[in-house]
Amino acid sequence: QNVSIHAIQHPEQIELTIADDGPGIEDERDLQAIFEPFYRPQSARERESGGWGLGLAIAKAAIDAHKGKITASNLSPHGLKITIRLPK
Repeated sequence: QNVSIHAIQHPEQIELTIADDGPGIEDERDLQAIFEPFYRPQSARERESGGWGLGLAIAKAAIDAHKGKITASNLSPHGLKITIRLPK
């Protein structure tokens, strides 16, 4: 699996994107729910990857504390992109 990380400086914010070429998240509702504590999409529960579903919830809490925003979106034809926007 390939992962790319990009940072762009805009006049009033910094935008970070982390993208992979994995399967993405099938259910669009899960794209919002993955930021909730202990939530794991069905596809993650079926793997032996372990984890408690806290990583993205902790990231969201830290980003919220800095008045930023974190979002997730699927890439075409497959993959997941996490976008983080932080004010300067």
